[in-house]
Amino acid sequence: MEAADEKLLIFTMENRPLATCAGDQALFSSVYSILVQQLPREPMEWRRSYGRPPKMIHLEANFVQFKEELIPKEGNRALLTFPFLHIFWTDCCDTEVYKATAKDEITKWQNILKAYSSSDWLIVVVESEAKKKNKTNILPRTSIVDKIRNDFCNKQSDRCVVLSDPLKDSSRTQESWNTFFSKLRTLLLMSFTKNLGRFEDDMRTMREKRTEAGWSFCEYFMVQEELAFVFEMLQQFEDALVQYDELDALFTQYVVNYGAGDGANWLTSFCQPVRSWNGLVLRKPIDMEKREFIQKNKATLLDLRSYLFSRQCTLLIFLQRPWEVAQRALELLHNCVQELNLLEVSVPVGALDCWVFLSCLEVLQRIEGCCDQVQLENNCCHTVGLWSYATEKVLEQLVSWKYLQVCVHNLSEVGFQLFDPRLLDVYNSSDVTFMSLNSLKQQHIYNRQATFFLWELTWSQEPGSFLHCHFSVAFAPLTGQELASMKPYTYELKLDNFCTLYDVKAEIFPPLGAEMCKMGTLCNLEVSIVRLSDLTEVDKDEALAESDGYCTTRLMYEVVDNSSNWAVCGKSSGVVSMPVAARATHKVHMEVMPLFAGFLPFPDVKLFKYLPFQPCQPGQTDTDSWIENDTLSLDKNLDDQVEISSLRSRGSTHSSGSSEHKGVPMPRLLPFSTGQVFNTSASMQILVLPSQDDHMLEVNVT
Repeated sequence: MEAADEKLLIFTMENRPLATCAGDQALFSSVYSILVQQLPREPMEWRRSYGRPPKMIHLEANFVQFKEELIPKEGNRALLTFPFLHIFWTDCCDTEVYKATAKDEITKWQNILKAYSSSDWLIVVVESEAKKKNKTNILPRTSIVDKIRNDFCNKQSDRCVVLSDPLKDSSRTQESWNTFFSKLRTLLLMSFTKNLGRFEDDMRTMREKRTEAGWSFCEYFMVQEELAFVFEMLQQFEDALVQYDELDALFTQYVVNYGAGDGANWLTSFCQPVRSWNGLVLRKPIDMEKREFIQKNKATLLDLRSYLFSRQCTLLIFLQRPWEVAQRALELLHNCVQELNLLEVSVPVGALDCWVFLSCLEVLQRIEGCCDQVQLENNCCHTVGLWSYATEKVLEQLVSWKYLQVCVHNLSEVGFQLFDPRLLDVYNSSDVTFMSLNSLKQQHIYNRQATFFLWELTWSQEPGSFLHCHFSVAFAPLTGQELASMKPYTYELKLDNFCTLYDVKAEIFPPLGAEMCKMGTLCNLEVSIVRLSDLTEVDKDEALAESDGYCTTRLMYEVVDNSSNWAVCGKSSGVVSMPVAARATHKVHMEVMPLFAGFLPFPDVKLFKYLPFQPCQPGQTDTDSWIENDTLSLDKNLDDQVEISSLRSRGSTHSSGSSEHKGVPMPRLLPFSTGQVFNTSASMQILVLPSQDDHMLEVNVT
């Protein structure tokens, strides 16, 4: 058999046990369609060893022409290409013809089977009344059958069956078909059970040798997966899933042992650096590319885990348990992160987070594709963990993903063409890399206009708090001078404290009981402030408070809408005490009213450092740090939320010539540096419906 044909047999999802057909091929072809249709009609009880409960299965088969090369050689473990039964077809009804040709053909066929120690065979004699009428000197039909049984069947007389007028519609024909199918199902199941048992014994022996030198997990994986394919072929999806679960558990145990210092040599092949982080692929029943990597012992840890989970996912969906896919996926993603650490696998910065994020989306999409809306709503508790984990990996990437944009203004009256923009680290550090996102083409910039250049910044380790860059771009007038006649324009820029510390997100919800927001109706606004990193040097200022090793800082938030699309109702700002720890979260709720209909951008959410009052030197008066007693009343707990209207109070309604200055100390607000606060909802919009249908016109006729 050609290699291409073998792959087709192994990996098609329509796989069935093989049965070969020798003898009269035209005769076999005439009954082929009846064979494949009627064989699986009646269920068979499948009894297996080791105390396993019996199961009712519908047995199917692929009938192919007999070839000697189809018979597996000794040591071949490929069950899916193993012919479980060999059938010889003949309609010989003449003793002379039998002696001259048919007997020799059957003898040659059986000798081939004996050479390979194959004892699973059946001879089918097809009887035809029309053929009998054309012969005048034939013996009774039983004589041919008796001769075949005497010559070849010995004590196994049931290995020769008679099929009477198979294409006719008669009770005799139906009875012979029933007898034939009963024998065919029995022999197929007997052979399948026997050879499956041998396969499992060989596989068990191979597994027991896993502590020996030279044992290969990948080779063993392919063997046990062959067993899974067989169970899947029989639609025994639970048994197929067990095979993958056992492989999963075996590999996990080896990784745990490796982390404890007891590592197997074959694990080193899974320690190769991660070069691809495309995420799980669950839309294919079998990922042929990753399976080939495993077969050739070239798979990475993520390749193996991805392929293994994709097969488990396919079987769980066949079992109508899609929610278990979500549960297993979350466990898989967490385990992969730990296993990469235990095996000390080299992973590019951000690659693992990308893999986790893409995998979460793939799992969620796969589940949504096989469930209706009611099922999704009833089982959302199983998917919320994946959404949360995916969001967490994004909110983490904000710490390391940075983009630097340089704006070039043309202040002259002459137009220029710009080319070859460059951005370099002044200190030539190997820790930071600038990846250009700019077009390779020349850019034109006319008088009084501006153009922009963009780079993505990546670090090989945790980024520092300082960056010193050198920007350059070559330029020339649009007309007149040659390109090389002018020196490139250069500029040095310094960035301090650019690491992202906080993520701010706003969400707007319609009022209770309504599906959408309407103009002039109060809606709910939720502001989430999330700390993205632990304590850094930047946090060590006057706002930092420490008690028993627990650090907090005070922040002030402010919700404003400079575009006048929203009315912020009630308190629009406040002060919060924020733990200085990664993933610390504070949520604020308030009400807003949309003033217009349409797609409205969200209100702006601003964040400041809230610093305590710092007294002036003796003899100096800082009037900006004091507010009048009659316009603001502050209690002793300044950690509580403070209204912006009060914080903005400045000056006095009293005469400026008052001899007595009445006031209390005013805290200071310090803005964050560029990049320290990321506003997730900065470009988001929400649809607001009109308060009433303006297209309706009421007309009174008198």
